[in-house]
Amino acid sequence: MQKSIVFCFLFLCNYSFAQCEYTLTGKVIDHHDRTPLEFAEIFIKELKRGALTDSLGNYTIPNICTGTYTITCHHMGCDSVETIINVEGNTVQNFYPEHHLHELGLINVVITRDPEKSTSPVNELKEKELEKTRGASLGEALKNITGVNTIQTGSTISKPVIHGLHSNRILILNNGIR
Repeated sequence: MQKSIVFCFLFLCNYSFAQCEYTLTGKVIDHHDRTPLEFAEIFIKELKRGALTDSLGNYTIPNICTGTYTITCHHMGCDSVETIINVEGNTVQNFYPEHHLHELGLINVVITRDPEKSTSPVNELKEKELEKTRGASLGEALKNITGVNTIQTGSTISKPVIHGLHSNRILILNNGIR
C-alpha cells in the first residue's frame, strides 16, 4: 500500500512538472504602421512573471503550466493591452497596441534685456537749442551744456573739453561718422 501511494505521488509530481513545460511566445507590433516595438513589457499577472521584447518585437516566456492567464502588454507611448489566454500547449499570442507620439509644441524663448543704467549723467543738445547757436562753431554750441568748456586757439578754432578730457580722448560723431 505504501509503495502504491509513493508511486501515485511520484506519478502526479511527474505529471504536474510535465504540464509546466509550455512556452508563451509572440510579437508586439504597432497597430498603425505594423512596425515591431522593442522593449515592450509582457506580463502574466497570475504568475507575476514577464519578458521584454527584443529589437524585432519578439518575446518568449518559458515554463508555463496549463491554465488560464491574464496577460498585459505595455509599451511606452502606447495604450496598454490586456487579454485572457488559455494555455494548453505552446502558445503564440501577438499584441497590437496603438502607438501614440506625444510631441511637445513649439517653445519660443524670448529674452529681453533691460537697458543698462549709466552711473554718469547724460546731457543732450536738443535741436531747438542747436538752432539758437546757428552759425557758431560746435565748440560754441556745446558751451551751454554743464561740464563742457572749450579751448580756443583762434577766433574760429575751438576744441571741446568735457570734464577735463579733450583732443583725442573725446569721440565726436557727425551723422555717425568720426
